[in-house]
Amino acid sequence: MRAIAVLVVVTALLAVAEVVLVAGPHYPRGVFAVFGLLGCVTIVVVSKLLGKIWLQRPAPSDE
Repeated sequence: MRAIAVLVVVTALLAVAEVVLVAGPHYPRGVFAVFGLLGCVTIVVVSKLLGKIWLQRPAPSDE
C-alpha cells in the first residue's frame, strides 16, 4: 500500500511540475501526453512488425 501512495504522490508532483514549468503559450496542456501515447503506439506497432518479419519462422514439416 505504501508503494501505491508513493506512486500517486510522485505522479501528482510530476503533473504539477509540467503545468508550472512546461505548459505555456507554445505548448498547450496535454500535448506531451498525446506525444507519449503516439510514441507508445509506434513502439508496439514496430515491435510487432519486427517480430513477424524477423523472428517468426515457418514451422518445420513432419515429413
